[in-house]
Amino acid sequence: MKRYLFILIFSLSYIAIGQQLPHRTQYLFNEVKLSPAFITTYDYSPIRVSSRIQWTAIENSPRTYSASAVKPLKKNNGIGVNLYNDQLASLSYNMVEFAYSQRLQLSEKIYFSGGLGAKFLQTNYSPDNMILNDPSDPAFSNSESSNNIDISLGFLLHSNGNYLGISTPNLLEPKLKFNSENEINFIPRHYYIIGSFKKQLSEESKFSVQPSFLLKLAANSKAQLDINSVVRYQDNLGFGLQYRTEDALAALVSFENNKYFISYSYDITTSSISSVTGSTHEITLGINLNRKVEADCPANPVEE
Repeated sequence: MKRYLFILIFSLSYIAIGQQLPHRTQYLFNEVKLSPAFITTYDYSPIRVSSRIQWTAIENSPRTYSASAVKPLKKNNGIGVNLYNDQLASLSYNMVEFAYSQRLQLSEKIYFSGGLGAKFLQTNYSPDNMILNDPSDPAFSNSESSNNIDISLGFLLHSNGNYLGISTPNLLEPKLKFNSENEINFIPRHYYIIGSFKKQLSEESKFSVQPSFLLKLAANSKAQLDINSVVRYQDNLGFGLQYRTEDALAALVSFENNKYFISYSYDITTSSISSVTGSTHEITLGINLNRKVEADCPANPVEE
């Protein structure tokens, strides 16, 4: 029976909108959460912490908390770490990832990066937030957990703020087996295809525009496409819009200088459940260590 509980709860949050992994509206500001290959697009060390409160009108709705850090090592490689906690009603999902990325120079301005991450996962079930007809039912009344190891893999072609990449965050399709359950569930392998192009409006202009997309694919789920456009002023202040097919429309604002970063996004649900979900809020805070004045990230090659 625990198998059906797992399917029921996760269907509410992710399968219903085409995914089983947590959504992030602000991935454009921190792509290392999507692919370890982005580590070698930085020539400084960004540290980010994020909080996402989804569907505020629903009690015990999804909440995701995450943190990430990147450390360039030498000119063409670097390491990173990702942490996150995803909560939904009686289920919680914790992850720690250690990642490495290597970069190759293909021409004067074009680079190819590959990245590999090792993930340690824990999925927990607790009956605390469940309302049961029979609280003594052994299939639901005991707290349980499932521990797993997984691998993330990504490849990226990038040049001067423009990039195109593909990645999978769960190469091994981790099996979720609770202690008292003989049946095994698993998270199907996801694929992310991401691309972005940054264009200065003119040589004299202080404004630039960055359109981008993220295509998310998973077995037995409908493909989902995120389309974004961010307008930046002097590479410090940014305003953007995002449309997620069959799910949400979002507005984003960000500010960044050589030392600090902050961003906020507001999502409005556009799917058939919009009348009951309420809005979604996401905020990211960060610091930039050892950033040069002329740095332009992400996808900025480390200078020779």
